[in-house]
Amino acid sequence: MAEPSQTPAGEALPAPTITVLYTCAGCGLARQPVTLKARTPRQGPAQWMDQLALAISLDHVHRSPGCKARTMQDVLVPMHGRPVLGGPTVS
Repeated sequence: MAEPSQTPAGEALPAPTITVLYTCAGCGLARQPVTLKARTPRQGPAQWMDQLALAISLDHVHRSPGCKARTMQDVLVPMHGRPVLGGPTVS
């Protein structure tokens, strides 16, 4: 029998992801999407938020390399259909 992280044929399932939006007042980027792995059951919210901050930082540097802003505004994490912050959707 297949593990929960595998298809019935034994192939690995892709990790669930979540798309978060962020805004930077420094360079004018507004509601830019960044996608990262959804929080796992073993991962605490603080650990996941650290990963989110890194993902936003890397995305921002790529989109706006000249911006020197140290903070982002309006970080929007979807909660609809999710039992925990940063978690995957539950059907």
